[in-house]
Amino acid sequence: MDEGDARFQAVLLKTKSKRAKYKADCTKAQTTVRHLHAALAAVSVERDQLRDDLAELEAEYDRSRSLLSDRDDRVGLLQATISGLELERDQALRDRDVL
Repeated sequence: MDEGDARFQAVLLKTKSKRAKYKADCTKAQTTVRHLHAALAAVSVERDQLRDDLAELEAEYDRSRSLLSDRDDRVGLLQATISGLELERDQALRDRDVL
């Protein structure tokens, strides 16, 4: 083997080494990308579940506010009825006292 062949073999070996390192780096990068995709999918599922939970909580909040509003309306009606009955009672007492 002459000096030219030796240099060629050295360059070839160095090239093969660099190629192997490049392939290993590519494989590592591909694995990282797959892991990131899997993590993103998991986070997306969690996000969707949280959105669904939030929608349910908002619906429950709206139902509760509606019930509270209905109760407030009923309390107002009862207070008006009580006031009317008290007025009738007072009028009846005054009428009785006049007689």
